[in-house]
This record gives sequence, structure tokens and C-alpha cells, in this order.
Amino acid sequence: MMPTTRAASTPSRSATRNAESTDDPVCPVVSNLQLQIRVYLSRTFQVNRTNSVRFPPGRNRLFCFLHMATLRQASSLTLSSLVLFSQLSFAQSQPPAAQAPAERVRPDPKRARKAAEQGEKAEAAGHLEDALAAYEEAAHYAPKEIAFAERAAGLRSKLVRSYADEAERDAIAGRLEQATEDLAAALAIDPSNPDVMERLRQIKSMADETEPKAVSEIPDLPRLRPQAGKRNLDLRGDTRTVYEQLAGIFGLRVSFDPDLIIRNVRLNLNDVDFTNAVTVLAAETETFWRPVNATLMFVAADTPEKHREYDLEAEQTFPLSSAVSAEEATEVLRILREITGSLHMNLDPRSHSMTMRATPQRLALASALLQQIERARGELMLEIELLEVDRSAATKLGIEPPTSARLIMLPTNLINQLRQANDLSALETLLAGIFGGAATGGSTSISSLIPPLVAVGGGKSTFLLTLPAAAADFSEALSLVQSGRQVLLRAQDGKPATFFVGERFPVTLSLLSGSLGSPTFTPNPGGASNPFPSTSYPAGTGPVALVTADFLNNGFLDLAVVNEIDNSVTVLLNQNGNQGTFSQATGSPITLGTPRSAAPATLPGIASATFTGSGCHDLVASDPLANAVNVLLSNCDGTFQKPVSIRVGFNPTAITTGDFNGDGHQDFAVANEGDDSISIFLGDGTGKFTAATNSPFVFARQLMISTTTLPDGVLNAAYTAALRSTGGTGAITWTLATGTLPAGLTLNPTTGAITGTPTAAGTSPITVKATDSASPPNSVTTALSISINTTPSAFAISTAGLPNGSVGTPYHQILTVSGGTVPLTWGLSSGALPAGLSLNAKTGEITGAPVATTAGTSFTFTVAVTDSSTAPLTAQKQFTLTPFTASERGPVAMVTNDFNSDGNEDLAIVNQTTNNVAILLGHGDGAFSEATGSPISSGNGPVAIAAGDLNRDAKPDLAVVNQTDDAVSIFLNNGDASFAPGPAPLLQTGASPTGVAIADFNQDGLPDMAVTNGGANTFRVFVGLSGGLFSQAFEPPAGPTGSTPTAIVADTFAAGGFPDVAITNNVSGAAGDVTVVLSPASLFSSGVAPGVAQQPYPASEYIDLGLKIKATPTLHPDGEVTLQLEFEIRALSGTSVNGIPILSNRTLSQTVRVKENEPTLINGMADREETRSIAGLPGFAPIPGLGYAFGSRSRSSEDSELLIVVTPRRLRLADHLTRTIYAGRGEPAGGFAPGPRGTPAPTLPQPPQPQPQPPLQQPPLQQQPQPQPQPQPQPERPQP
Repeated sequence: MMPTTRAASTPSRSATRNAESTDDPVCPVVSNLQLQIRVYLSRTFQVNRTNSVRFPPGRNRLFCFLHMATLRQASSLTLSSLVLFSQLSFAQSQPPAAQAPAERVRPDPKRARKAAEQGEKAEAAGHLEDALAAYEEAAHYAPKEIAFAERAAGLRSKLVRSYADEAERDAIAGRLEQATEDLAAALAIDPSNPDVMERLRQIKSMADETEPKAVSEIPDLPRLRPQAGKRNLDLRGDTRTVYEQLAGIFGLRVSFDPDLIIRNVRLNLNDVDFTNAVTVLAAETETFWRPVNATLMFVAADTPEKHREYDLEAEQTFPLSSAVSAEEATEVLRILREITGSLHMNLDPRSHSMTMRATPQRLALASALLQQIERARGELMLEIELLEVDRSAATKLGIEPPTSARLIMLPTNLINQLRQANDLSALETLLAGIFGGAATGGSTSISSLIPPLVAVGGGKSTFLLTLPAAAADFSEALSLVQSGRQVLLRAQDGKPATFFVGERFPVTLSLLSGSLGSPTFTPNPGGASNPFPSTSYPAGTGPVALVTADFLNNGFLDLAVVNEIDNSVTVLLNQNGNQGTFSQATGSPITLGTPRSAAPATLPGIASATFTGSGCHDLVASDPLANAVNVLLSNCDGTFQKPVSIRVGFNPTAITTGDFNGDGHQDFAVANEGDDSISIFLGDGTGKFTAATNSPFVFARQLMISTTTLPDGVLNAAYTAALRSTGGTGAITWTLATGTLPAGLTLNPTTGAITGTPTAAGTSPITVKATDSASPPNSVTTALSISINTTPSAFAISTAGLPNGSVGTPYHQILTVSGGTVPLTWGLSSGALPAGLSLNAKTGEITGAPVATTAGTSFTFTVAVTDSSTAPLTAQKQFTLTPFTASERGPVAMVTNDFNSDGNEDLAIVNQTTNNVAILLGHGDGAFSEATGSPISSGNGPVAIAAGDLNRDAKPDLAVVNQTDDAVSIFLNNGDASFAPGPAPLLQTGASPTGVAIADFNQDGLPDMAVTNGGANTFRVFVGLSGGLFSQAFEPPAGPTGSTPTAIVADTFAAGGFPDVAITNNVSGAAGDVTVVLSPASLFSSGVAPGVAQQPYPASEYIDLGLKIKATPTLHPDGEVTLQLEFEIRALSGTSVNGIPILSNRTLSQTVRVKENEPTLINGMADREETRSIAGLPGFAPIPGLGYAFGSRSRSSEDSELLIVVTPRRLRLADHLTRTIYAGRGEPAGGFAPGPRGTPAPTLPQPPQPQPQPPLQQPPLQQQPQPQPQPQPQPERPQP
């Protein structure tokens, strides 16, 4: 049996791109407002023998209130103190992931007390950061002393709030760089604070929004160098002559397309340079030109065919402003595609840039449009006042809450009528109409007509809320406001701004790590901190895939990582199998070729197996730019021989190994994303490989009949037509499913040709059937008809039919006619073309690319054409198009297993473009065929795959990561390589998942899963339940701050028997790393020094408890602002799971339109609290009857309401600039090219044995005439 290894599935380029954030981490506003956390029970709690808390079933509530003291440990054993400060050990929030795991030390109470005393002195002296360090040291040496951890957590929160408040003051004052530094200082104290990170991102977006810089020209494209100066021109002749005369005047030569149509033209211009002159000439002659070199230009007709034949193309990367969010960047990409018509555009979230391949004119247009889009936004200041009103005190003062209310809408016209009332009678009539009849008490006074009311809204929507009468002593009512807080927040038009009022409170997770070491697993839903030791090891630039194997043959698993930008492999050797520590091998990193300046469009992959008889693990890595794979044979000491390159398909990405032909030697398969194929190479046991007989395996396209109509025939005249198909496997056989051909015609079953001489007139409907040579064969039918006319038509559309076309693939067909007089005018008399296609009224061309929404839908339309005869003739013909979607395109990830239990290795391949998974069954001889039922539809944007027995039926199942959906699809194997969705087929992941690994992390006999989330820098663990069901357990960080996890493997790297994980982390613009996260069981290994106390790994999670508001303003020119508001209140519930409290969340969304500089009450939140506390002897107080003798109970309640008042104040108007951009005539490519701009397409690195590349197609050169003498200037102006 050959040694096996586990390799990480390699995500596609879009996987890594969509997974990465565009800027540095950031943060929202944190105010100085303090909170008190209270827990209110409807039932009593019980105290057990260990004085920990046990909660009986029942509904428990907790609310956060403003401007109250921080929660403290209560001697009366109130519920809040017992929930948060029982025997759970506090620890500071996780250290930066780049550091080594926390050192295990002996508890030292004496040293802890000394550190705590130093912290108290430093805090009293105002040296808060020194005090925090001392408290953290005290908590480190006394993990059971909760008071030390509590002081550290409280001081950390206080320091973060002070920096965050200072940042807001700087932002309001316009000191955005200083505000950024303040928030960075806050993050240095609390690196995992999500609010600070979010607000930092928003502040950086404001600071970085500057005038976009012009993209510099790249001198690699040919450019004309005409003589400088202006001339007076009066040139006459045909197109060629005038171009030659103009070129000669400016010291240039000109060559022409042989198909150029000649026409007479006159060019009469005064005081013009070459650029303006040739622009006018191109427009007049309906031509375009392009430079060949500095003195030679080429001219051709301005038609789409000639543009496709002769246009230059370049590739250019446009950096996007950090003010442009990921969602906005996607919308910008869509807009540019629609305006420029270019399909070769790509968005890279990591570098926050957009790359486009098109003509220089389209690139210049895209550059100008981007500068328009990125212009600065308007800004405003939100003045937010928070008031907590004591409703209980209001009731004591005699202010009864309303028991009923009436809402009355005041339209704008009625408000104007009230303002314009010119006498008392008119006003009384209007008020009576509003409030419903006569005044109260029979009086007709104005005061009696208006009941007690509150105005709500403003601007275009005003409401009156009538309330019952109330009376109170308002001198005492001032005490109703318990607390108040004003927050000033700077926000951009259309951009969200957030602030948080409350505390980041620690919730201990010590019980979590202990439970992981036992068969009983304790989940932590929504957890974000890391209770596991993790270490990050340096890798190259752009680590995107990794594999684990024993490269030293010492029984310890090592790691190998492929780096896409360095174009290298980093080898990390396991130094201690007990502790799981790694260091780079000698000679690492191993260079595979020339380093790249930027990441390639396709990700490389890596795999490991024993390719020789040495028994040592070798490596094989794909190189997508060289269209090759590199084989690295092991020296059995952690070093490797020089890479040997093997040519494969186009853009190779994922790679996997296995014995595909049953000869006992390891082979490999690589997925080629560029040509939708799989290359199979068979090993001979010496490290050499040959391509299998059927390699590469090309996915069969879906069988479709592309013929949509057949031409009409003429009685007793020869007739010829052909049936066409696309896709399918092997030869196609044509038959008639229904109907008969007209008399005299026959169908060739091999070629699909319909030929003969019709002997009878009339229309014959038929249904044709196409069958391929697959096993089992695929077949498809379509309905057609043939009409035989007695005489030929004088003017008719002669195009027999149109191909259906493929979604997303460029489409080009030209309609033709017989008879008539040119020019012709084309149009649609009925129906519509599929979205994405258009008909040219002058040429009769149908061009474009069908969009995804048209797939499988039939579009029937009638084309009408009119000629230019004296009495114009019109012909019509009906066509039907049904665009289809290619079934399997864009392979990006792959896994090997025996899916049908026949003893042969099979393949499961993720196709990202078509959102499905293909199953290829191995025949045992190196050949493969697609399984019945393949492909399997997955979610949107699949990027990674893993195989394992997920439901314990001894059949390998599949887990597929869908990046667009932020989910994992579960497919259960039926045993014959067909798959069905699991009982819960979708598992929600974090943002932009990139990789997946399957292992039994808690050793309960059920498979679990770990998924990396590139957009959140975390990995989420799902624990297996049974039958293919999973439950989310926890979500620790995947790497250092700013990292983007790209791939993951799971295996045992340290002693203890529990699987660990290794994750590759990409860092934009810097070297990446590999983070190894050890399971808690590894902490109890035999490698720990004797005498060290064995404590569960201490950890705590810091949760935002309080009120968080996100405000997104939209400025209007009429002095009004629309605010989209989202409120979130987070609190601790009175229930727990294994002692870990559960969070309760309340959310509310609201959109209002308010006036600038006017305060508006936009929301009120009413809360009712109830407090129950028990004091007494443990074990006796809760006992009915006896409890009253040994304890005391108290109960209190309070009603309050939180009022939010917002006043928007404008700080800056948005920049507005109107420009006219000339992009040429006709197509966006234009009819004139005065100096292309852009970056030339990068040259692909060549393999060791390069093949000659065809040169760029050059236009035909002709003998050039000598320049003509310059004509005398004429007063005549150019004609239109």
C-alpha cells in the first residue's frame, strides 16, 4: 500500500479575490457612555455545592441601560455576578495571531498579587497602559483570581473608549490622519475589537478619497510621431489619395486594407494639427486607423469585422480608491462592461484594482469613467443625542402613558392651506376637517379644536399623533431624564457610519477547552475568539495552497506551501511531534521559476505522493502561467531536487495524486481552468511521467441542435440544407423523430445534410433528432419545417437559420438576402432578441453575448428588411433562438476517491464557471469517463471541495465550498457515484469561504468540518451530529490581523491524537504565513515539563453589550437627508450552555427623511426590567419553606425609554463635474485611434522547451507615394 497524504483543495483566483478586504482593519464610534448589565429572572436560580450557578428552564431577560456603573461582583450572589464570575477563569482577549502560543507557567499567587498592586498604583497615577500590563500579568499568574482579569478587561475597555472618542473629535475637526492613528492605537490595545476595526475602515475611506491620479501611458504600444505644428488643408480625391496626402504633409506613410471601399472625399480644414485632421477624415470616410510604427499608419473600414481583425488590444490595471467599497466596485465593473462593451474585465479585491483587456480607446474611456465615479462624496456631521427617560418616575408624577392614539396624516397641500388661511373662520374650518368636526366642549376656540398631539416626521411626510390629556408639575419632570449623551459622528453620503454605546464585556470560555478534550463536545455558537494555541510561520509572497506529508520519514507530519507571486514552494519541517512546532527546511523556499509582479489570474495547486521507490514523499505543483506542472523529487532529508517541468493544458490549477492505472506507481491529475480539461499523467516509479492515452480529458458540452430554421425550396430545383449540432460526445447520428421530408428530399444520417430535388409544393413540418456516441447516448430533438414554393421569391431573406448561441459567449451572425437594391435597412417587425444581443440596422449583423437569464428560453422574432428601390421592397422571416449554458466549465478544485467502490480511483472536480461538480470514474487503466448524473449542481461560486464519509455509511461523500453564497453544500453518495443533497444541504459559513477540510476534531467517531473564511480571517468548525447533519461549533481567527486565509488541511501535528489544522494566509503586498492551530488535547501531552500545573487553556471572548447604531445618510439637493438606521441591542441571557452564557439580540431597521440642521426624534425604545436576588446559605435558600429561615429575597422593577434625537449638519458638498468623452463612432471601440493608451498584455513565462508564438497580425503593406506639396489655404470651411 502506497503512503498517502492529504492536500488542501485549491480555490480559484476569484476565491482569493472575493475573500480579501480592500483596506486595513477599521472601527465605529465608541462613546463614553457606561452601562450596567442586569439579569432579570422570572424564576429563582439555584446554588449547588460548588457555589456555581444552575439555571432552571424558563424565560430570562437582560437589558442594558445608559450611564450606570460597570457590573461588579456582588456579595449577595445576585444572578449577574454569578453568571459572569463563577469558577470560570478569565483571560485577556487573544494575543495577536502572529505571536507564539501562550506560555504555560506555574500559578504564582505571590507574583500575581505584586503585579496587581503595581497596577493599582499605576492606575491611580493615571498611567493606564502600564496598569493594564500589570493587571494582565497578574491574571496570567493567577488564572483563578477573577478580580485580576476583571480589572484588566475594564481598563482595556476604558482605554479603547478614550482613543475612540478622541478619534471622533479629530474626525469632526477634519484631522482624519490623526483619527486614524487614534483608532490604530485602540486596536493595538484590543486587536479583535470589531467596532474599532469597522470605524477605522470608514475613517480611512474618508481620508483616502482624493482626486484620482491619471493613469500613466505605457510606451510599449506603437505610436505615431507626426511632425508637429498646424496646417491649412484642402485635399481632394478618393479615400486612399486623401489619406496619403495628409500623411505625407505630416511626414508619415500609410497602408490600406485591400478590402477598403474607395469613395471621393474633400478635406478642407484650417489651422489644424494631425490629430484633429485625421479625426475628421476618419469620420468622413467611415474608416479607422491604427499605428504600425512611429511613421506608418494602417487604414481600414470602420466595421466590427475589421476592428476584430486589426484592432490593437492592451491590458491595463486601474487602482481603485479605498473609498470604493467591494459592493460598489462590483457595480462599477458592471457599468463599465455595459458602457464599453468589453467582456475581458476582472476585479481583484486583494489589490483593490480592476484589470481590463480591450482596445486602447476602450481603455481610455474606462479610465475617464473611473475618474468620474471616484470623485469625492459629500459629507455631513450627525449630531446624535441619547436620552434615557424614567417612565416609572413619570407615572409617579401623574403622567399616565397613553392608552390610545390616533395618527393623522397632513399632506403638503393641506399644510400650505393652513399657512395661507387669511382669517379665523377659514382656519377653524380647516382644523375641524383635520380633527373631525366640532371643537371639544362645544367651544369654537382654536385651542379647543386642537387636541393634545405630537408631530412626527417632517419634510414631505408629516403626521400628527393625538394623545389623551395629561397634566404634571414640569418643574419636577426634569428628573425624568436619567441620563443623556451627545455623540458627534462624521459620515459620507451613501456610506455607513457606526457608533457603539456600551461596554465590551468578557465572557469566559475556560469550560470550552476542557470539554474539547473529552468525548462530550461543547459548542460555542457565534464564538469569535481563539481558545486554542496557534503559531504563524513565515511563507513566501502569496501562499495559496498547501499539503501535509512526512518529508523526513520520522513519523511527524510536515507542510509544503506553494506561493503564487514568489513562484516558489516553502517547506516547513515538524521539529517536535509532541508540541507541533515547525521551521523552514534547508534550501526553502524552492524557486520554481521567475517571480511575478502580481498574482496570476489562476491559482496554482500542490500535492504530494511517493513517485519513486525511495519511499520518500515528493511534490508536484502547478504553474498556471507556464501551462506546466513542476515535479520535485525528495532527497529524503527535507530537501528536494531541481524542479522538472511538464507541459499540461492551459492555466493548470488544482492537482491531485493517485494510482490511476493500477500499476502500483503514483500518478497525478491536474485541472486546466483555461481550456476546461483534465490532464492525466502516469508515473513509472522512477519520477518520470507520460500522458495517458485519453489525456487531456475534455468535458463534453451539452448536446444541442444549433439549426433553428431551414431554407425554403423551389419546385423542381436542386435543394441543399444542413443540420448542425454543438456539444455531445463522439459522432452524431441524425434521424427524423416525426414527420416526413418533402417528396424528393432525403436526410443523410451521418452528415445531417438534406438534399435532393423537390417534386411537390407545400410545407412539411418535421422533428429532427440528434444522438451522440456517449454511453449511454444523449439525444435531443427540435421542430423544423421546409416550405417548397412554385416560383422563386424576387426579394427575400436567404439566411436559412441562426445558431442558438451560448450564454456568456460572443455571438456574431450576418443576415443575407437575395435580390433587392442596396443599401438595406434591417429591423424587427415582431418579437425580441435575447437579452445581450442586438441587430445592426445597416449591416444586418446580430452581435453581442446572451446573458445568463436567457438560458433555456426560446425567443421567436421576425426580421424585416427593406431595400432602396424606387418602390421599396420588404421581406420578412421568422427565427427562433434558444441560448444554452455550457454544462461544465472552469475547473478550479479537485479531489480523489473511489466513489463507486470498484477499486479504481475516481475524480470529483469543481467547475466554478458553471456552478457544478463533475464526477469522472476511473477505468483502472488511466482512462476516465463521466458518471451517470454528472455534473451535480452546487451553489454559486464553488471554489473548494473535500471528500469523506459524512454520514458513516462507508461511502465517500462530498463537501463543496460556495464562495458567492457563503455556504458549504453537502452531497451524500448513493454508492454508485451518484449523489443526493444531505438532510441539511447548506451550511452557512463566514464571509467569502475559501477552503474546507474534513476530520474528527472531537474524536466522537463522527466526521467534522473546518472551513476557512477569507473575508473574515477566521475558520469555522462544524461538528458532525449523525446522518450527514452538522452544527456550528466555534470560529477562531485563522491568522494575524490583515490576513486572508486561502486553504486549509487537517491532520495530527502534535501529540494527543486530536486533529490540528494548518492554514495558509495571504497578506496583500507582503509575505504570507502558515498558521498552525493545535487542538486543546495537544496541551496535555507528555512533553510538558514535570511540576507544571495542568490547567485548561484559559480563554475569554469579548462581546459588545449595549446599543449599536449604523447610520447611512443620503444627501438631497433640497436641504434634506434620508437616514437609513439600523439599531442593535445585545445582552446576556440568563441561560447558559455548560456555563457559557447565551447572547440575546434585538434589531430594528428604520428609514426616515429629515431636514438639515433640525433635530428630529426618530425612535424610542421602551424597556421593562425586573430584578430578583437571593441571599442566604448555599443549598438552603432555594428550598421551599426552609428558604425563608435561611435567606432573604428581594424584587424590584423599573420602566425606562431610550429616546434618540438626530440633527444632520452638512460639512461638504459632493463634487460635480460634467464632461463629454469622445469614444469614437459606432461601437465603443470608435472609428479613430489617436495614440492608444494602456498596459500591453503581459507575456506568459515560457516552459523549458518553448514553442514559437505567432506574431501579432500586421496589416498588409503597400508601396507608398511621395508626399504631395502642401496646398494653399482656402477660406472654405469643412463640410459636414
